Amino acid sequence: RRARIGAQNARVYKDSEGILTVGVGHALQYKDKDTGEIRWSKPEYKQYKEGDEVSTKRIKQWLIEDARGAEADATQVLSEKAPELLDNEEAMLLFSSFFYQLGMTNALGFTNMWAAIENRDYKTASKEALDSVWAKDQTPERAQRFADFLLTLG
Repeated sequence: RRARIGAQNARVYKDSEGILTVGVGHALQYKDKDTGEIRWSKPEYKQYKEGDEVSTKRIKQWLIEDARGAEADATQVLSEKAPELLDNEEAMLLFSSFFYQLGMTNALGFTNMWAAIENRDYKTASKEALDSVWAKDQTPERAQRFADFLLTLG
C-alpha cells in the first residue's frame, strides 16, 4: 500500500491555512505559533507569489527532500514513543505521511495521541487523532485512514 500525500501542483497556491504552497504540499511559508503571523520558511522563497509556476525539476527535488525529512521525523519520534513500529512498513508509511503533511511541530502537538501511543492504547490514540482540525477541517479522509490504522495496532 502506498502512502497518499496529495497531488502535484506546479503553481503556487494557498493551502487551507492560507500558507503559500507548491508541488506535493511543499510549504513556502509557515504560521508563527506565538504571533499567528505568516512567515517565509526560507529567505529564497520570498521570490514566489500565488500563481507562479515552479519547474517540475524543482518540485521533484522538494518532494524528495520533504519525504526524506518526514521519514526521518517519523523514525525519530517512533524510536522514542513506540520503537516496535519501526519494523512495521505500513506504520512507517502512514506516520511518515502524517509528519509530511503536518511537520514536526504540528505533529508533536497531538500530545494526547502520542501519550496514548506510548501507553499502547491505540483505541484512544485513534480517537485523539480524529479530535483535531486536521481530521475535521483539513484532510478528513487522510486522518480517518491514519486513525483506522491505529485501531489495527491494538
